[in-house]
Amino acid sequence: MVLADLSKRENQLEHAEQLFEVVHKLKPKAHIAWLEHAKMEEEYGRLDTCGRVLGRGLELCKQNQPLLNKAIRHEERSNNMQNARHLMSGLRSSSVENSWKTMLEGALMEGRDGKIDTARVIFQYLIENVSWYPPIYLEASRFEEKIGNVQRGLEIVIKGLESNERYGPLWFLRFRLLEKDETVHATLHHWALFTSYLQEAAVATTTAPLAPAPFRLQLGRTLEDLEKSTDYVSKELIWKVYFESAQVMDRAASTVRRVFRQETWMRLLFSNKYNTTNTSKTLVLDSKEFKKLDDATTKDALKWAGLARTAYTMSALHCPEMLRWKVWVAGARTEMACGKVYVAGQLLERAMKCVSYWLWLLYRYHVDKMLIRC
Repeated sequence: MVLADLSKRENQLEHAEQLFEVVHKLKPKAHIAWLEHAKMEEEYGRLDTCGRVLGRGLELCKQNQPLLNKAIRHEERSNNMQNARHLMSGLRSSSVENSWKTMLEGALMEGRDGKIDTARVIFQYLIENVSWYPPIYLEASRFEEKIGNVQRGLEIVIKGLESNERYGPLWFLRFRLLEKDETVHATLHHWALFTSYLQEAAVATTTAPLAPAPFRLQLGRTLEDLEKSTDYVSKELIWKVYFESAQVMDRAASTVRRVFRQETWMRLLFSNKYNTTNTSKTLVLDSKEFKKLDDATTKDALKWAGLARTAYTMSALHCPEMLRWKVWVAGARTEMACGKVYVAGQLLERAMKCVSYWLWLLYRYHVDKMLIRC
């Protein structure tokens, strides 16, 4: 095996194949040898040979999960979904304790192939029978998020945390899904009111309709969960909880700014489409009204940015020294979004002191980006 690996690194493909064949004769049931041989053939672009090697390995190492997973992924990559499902069908006689990893791979495969119902059935079966393995909940929830069913994904995460409450990735996925759910709900509700107001204002002839309240984003459930999670996640991940909190608040500030800009453009578009004196007076804001709304939006965005700064500070205090540069770089992005270029530059300088020389390119990228914005 070692000699075959050395030959592969030296691009001596034929010699490596001969050595792998020797290994197969000496240890025909060594699944690692079959896996390494198949990986080599795949790296060199010989997909047909890779499939044949995997087939030979599965004949000798029946129901070996790493080999079976590799074979399923290979068939899927080759667009042979029928062969991949045929490999999956061989698991019917196996117990779930021995085949759940391959079943998880099959569920992901069905999801990528667009078989949503089939994937859900497999995920549900695994959740019911392998509830002690939290990555199953994680993959099932990510699958629901990808197909746009955030609420169902959130339910799966909550169920997973009931039996695996200290599993960090599930908590971070819960934060993201809660934030997405609350942000989408608040934004859609505001745009429904604002669009209705624009339509009424466009046809109003005498009395102007009452404008809806300015957009305000409330992330109560998300912030509550972020605060609660520090009692459950491991101490090594506390810094990441604060870091994720800061990212949530930073995105909230960006959402508030974006909605205000879109409202301004929508007013102009409707006033141009319905070009009447009354409509223009109603929809187009004068300088005082615009400044009042702009100040309110800026105040709300700065409130979120201030909360983000506090969270970044807590994250830096709990963060390992070798990872602290990530916090400073993220904080620099927040300051640049607020127009504080000098403060952003100071944070980037501080980040540079925390990293080794190989991250110089990352530092230069952010400095150049900051200078462009100047």
